[in-house]
Amino acid sequence: MQKKKNKLSFFEIIMLVLFLLTLFTGRNVISKLKWEIIILYFIIPFLDIISNNKKIIITKIIKKWIIIAIYSILGIIYSYAPKTSIIYIAILVIGSLFLTYKIDIRVFLEFFKIAKILCVVFAVSNILSSVIVNFIPKYFSFFVINLKPIYIELAGKNYSGLAGEKAVSAFILNIGIGIIYSEILVNGKIDKKNIIFLLILFCGLFLTGKRMLTLIPLVLIFAMYICASEKNKIIKLMKMFSLIVAGIAVLLIVFPNITHVVDRFKDSDDNGRKELWNTCIKMYKDSPIFGQGLGTFNNYNYDIGYRDYDGKKWTYEAHNIYYQILGELGILGFIIIVGTFIYTIMKAIRLLRTEEILKKKKFKYLLYISLYIQFLFVIYGITGNTFYYWHQLYIYLIGVSIINTMIEYTQRKRYLN
Repeated sequence: MQKKKNKLSFFEIIMLVLFLLTLFTGRNVISKLKWEIIILYFIIPFLDIISNNKKIIITKIIKKWIIIAIYSILGIIYSYAPKTSIIYIAILVIGSLFLTYKIDIRVFLEFFKIAKILCVVFAVSNILSSVIVNFIPKYFSFFVINLKPIYIELAGKNYSGLAGEKAVSAFILNIGIGIIYSEILVNGKIDKKNIIFLLILFCGLFLTGKRMLTLIPLVLIFAMYICASEKNKIIKLMKMFSLIVAGIAVLLIVFPNITHVVDRFKDSDDNGRKELWNTCIKMYKDSPIFGQGLGTFNNYNYDIGYRDYDGKKWTYEAHNIYYQILGELGILGFIIIVGTFIYTIMKAIRLLRTEEILKKKKFKYLLYISLYIQFLFVIYGITGNTFYYWHQLYIYLIGVSIINTMIEYTQRKRYLN
């Protein structure tokens, strides 16, 4: 009689830790481990495959990412800044190869279980920052690096807590909200614990002052239910949305500090983004087919005279991945990459309706989370740098990895049957 396999292997535990470090990377001490984490995304799968004679996964999605990687590598030949391109390409190639590694669903389940709690902790750190003067600089200066931006955020009534940067904090809290949304969709009801967690997460999210990232979970509640395969989903959607709106109304009364993000919606200022986007258009016009090479935006932008507020080189990308991809990889690269984003979302939606997945509650749960991560990635990419910040790209790839695992499972089940 075989013993039931219920413990994670050594390699699986390492991958679990890598996932957690990736999600909670910000302007904090975890960011100092950037390249160690990235390299381990290649080393751990490689060692596991070699030592345990595991097979790699090759799906249409993975083939598309391999094409993206190869296309980017070829771009070094004509890159505006070859040395910089190599750095970005290394991150992209390792991420693409990571997708070929088959990950047990227990790793994903454990990751999201732990991540949900830690997301709530990060939200609480935002709340405490809003009620205790200089909470992070006083008590967590050992964890959050570079306190100067923290003080600037505090002066503007924006709070990032343990993430150390408001946009990163808002992204992390969105993941926490997505995990709870997925639990609610699968279970068909909202328990008291998740109601409390959602209120904490939304409160922490509002305190970041990030408009787009505050709006996204309100929009995605509709998108998630539309994609859902559950019965009576319209009724459930209205109940869920009404509860969220009521909860937010209570938060606005109890925590007046969160009204700051509401005020920001009245502000039409684009924070200089149009000038950055114009640079992308100029890059595209200079080389419309193949672009200027991956990761070259900051260099190109500097050379045409753009400077940060303090006169230094701008290093924060274009704040729109679509403009930047178009400028750096041309129309050809744009079609390949954006086409892959769309294909992957559609594949996840189709999987939610397959017989093999409908029978497995845990699989549906993971697919819902994958969908949320993908929607978050592509929507926030309109004003953010999701494709260019390694930790946000890798969280997206973890979401894609879930889909690859589900594809492999459904194909195996059909073969066996």
